[in-house]
Amino acid sequence: SLPPHGGGLRLLSASYYAPVSAWSGDSLPLDLVAARLLRALHDAQVGADGRPVIFVAHSMGGIVIKQMLSIGMLEGSMSAEDAALGARRRPQPSDTTDTTPTKSEVWSGDAAGIYAALLRDRACGVAFYSTPHFGSWLADVGVLARPVLRPSMLVSKIRERRKERYEADLNECLRNLHGSDGAPLGVLSFSEGKRMPLVEVWPSAGISLKGIVVAEESAYPGFGHLVTLSDVDHQRVCKPCAPSDLSYAELRAAMRSWLDSSFEVRASARL
Repeated sequence: SLPPHGGGLRLLSASYYAPVSAWSGDSLPLDLVAARLLRALHDAQVGADGRPVIFVAHSMGGIVIKQMLSIGMLEGSMSAEDAALGARRRPQPSDTTDTTPTKSEVWSGDAAGIYAALLRDRACGVAFYSTPHFGSWLADVGVLARPVLRPSMLVSKIRERRKERYEADLNECLRNLHGSDGAPLGVLSFSEGKRMPLVEVWPSAGISLKGIVVAEESAYPGFGHLVTLSDVDHQRVCKPCAPSDLSYAELRAAMRSWLDSSFEVRASARL
């Protein structure tokens, strides 16, 4: 139901393993998760054809997106045209459907920075569904009860980096992109409003400990548009049941606006 700008939309999905507790297995460090996603997008030629890019992320996926965009900010002096040229110099993607890099696939920091700069300039909007921009109480509880809950590496590292202003620095990069001249990055954030079961206290009786995973003050980065979905929990916040659901309708309207603005900017640049 979105307008077919420039010959239609291309939809890609990406996932990664990010358990809250190490009892369910462990996760990769955030830097490596972002680097692998960046490589997968590069191999899929996302942004290389000049079309605008929109990111939609749930929970920790939003932190991964911000990490990728921050890599592009480090290449701030590089234009989109130079970045595209650098990206095209990379080997073309193979016919295989698995774009996850292996340990033997070495991608230099320069190549990653070149492509990240391309994505930075091609991105016209990003939507966050319950992303913990300023952390979550679950991470704090998990560390305090480490022997029992065993927080995953991803959760532990983000909490540790809070002392180093990691979350604040990523947010500042996003703020700069949102407020940039010429082609600002659209930002839409969704916040959950319903508690979800976290720990089963008495399974046979259906009694469990419930809570809000990401509070509204953490789900909103401090800029852009915020939508609070009062009737859904952390798991359902990104799963609309119908096109009329607020979680989908607001995203659709935002994407239309972002795409229109992006094509207007590009048209003006040609004059």
